[in-house]
Amino acid sequence: MQKERLYIAECIRQIAEKYQLAEIDHKWRQRDMEYLARLIEERSGVLLSLSTVKRLLRNDHQIPQPATLNALVSVLGYSDWQQFKMSNSRSAGRSRPKYIMKLAIGASAIIGVAGLLIILSYSAGPDRSMVQINGDVTFMANKTVSRGVPNTVIFTYDLQHVSADSFFIQQSWNKLEKTPLDQEGGHFTSIYYYPGYHRAKLIANDSVLFKKPVHITTDGWLPLVRRNITDKVPVYINRRFEDHELLQVSSDDLTLSKIDEDQPFLLTWFNVRDFGNIHSDNFRVDTRLKVDSLRNDVCPFIRVMVRAEKDIFLIYLVEKGCENKAKVRAGEVEQNGRFNDLSALGVDVHDWQDLTLKVIDKHAVIMLGGRPVHEIDFQEDFGKVVGLSITFLGTGSVEYARVGEISPEVASGPFLSTTHDHP
Repeated sequence: MQKERLYIAECIRQIAEKYQLAEIDHKWRQRDMEYLARLIEERSGVLLSLSTVKRLLRNDHQIPQPATLNALVSVLGYSDWQQFKMSNSRSAGRSRPKYIMKLAIGASAIIGVAGLLIILSYSAGPDRSMVQINGDVTFMANKTVSRGVPNTVIFTYDLQHVSADSFFIQQSWNKLEKTPLDQEGGHFTSIYYYPGYHRAKLIANDSVLFKKPVHITTDGWLPLVRRNITDKVPVYINRRFEDHELLQVSSDDLTLSKIDEDQPFLLTWFNVRDFGNIHSDNFRVDTRLKVDSLRNDVCPFIRVMVRAEKDIFLIYLVEKGCENKAKVRAGEVEQNGRFNDLSALGVDVHDWQDLTLKVIDKHAVIMLGGRPVHEIDFQEDFGKVVGLSITFLGTGSVEYARVGEISPEVASGPFLSTTHDHP
């Protein structure tokens, strides 16, 4: 059991190093743990709760289930836990200092105070967060095309007055998109393949110097296809979809785009643009949609995402019997079907579903067929609504989608102002 815990510690160390997590004082912040949970779900399909992730990081006396360990090592590219152990038989034991420290404290009577002080000194490590700014720092972002994807963004920066060990640009929330910078340089370019409201960061050591919004918009509705949610480059469907047209991709559309319908894929409809003064505290989305794919997928789903300037709203509708995979999110508050009763989000996804998300004074209500089925409260301010995306496992249709502002004083009344996007 002791050896197993050393392997777990080594695995955590490698993950932190690969994805540049827990970089300040080797302490895992909440955002690092949330990112790791999302990464595990994307790579393995296994949804771990935040409490499970915390237990893994603590590496306590209870060894996790094999399925949990298999999911953990998937983010390092291993097929399962045994493969990881075989590949790291020599390095297990040279784990992150805080785990070694626990062992040292437990054996302090044997190794003595001097040995423990050595471990404490090593744990403290160098101060990597020291950044000195002695003048003006600039950071700008300019798109090469006004809207559409792919879209190259030219970042212009001046770091001459900053003293630090290393510099980076992170193109979005995704820490995998973090690239080292030359301090003496002045430009860096990046291709954005997905629409969205990205918040690029200029980083010195572990300190964020600037955040710059990069709004990659679409010209109306844009459908694209991915094999996996983590695919960096998608396939765009080569057809223009006009207003008042049913949003539906045909077999001919897929063939022209060289998509093999016999293989699993994700179809996402994006509409990302300036929706006007629609704030994430008070708005609503109404849509009618269904899954079209006749593939024998075990748990087909529909994912609706509302993008705000600083965070997202997310609803997973799942096939009946697959409620374990349901999920809702309102910014910093996320609930999943594994640890919450989201059975109301289990529907016949191949039938038309009338879905409404209504947010009134930071209180979100999800409605199906005009009936409230789930509620969730949040506290943070996410800014304005800047985009909408709808994802299907396989093909799916959208009859309409409307985004509008709603007044908190008129909870059940009509929109005070509306922005309609209906095909």
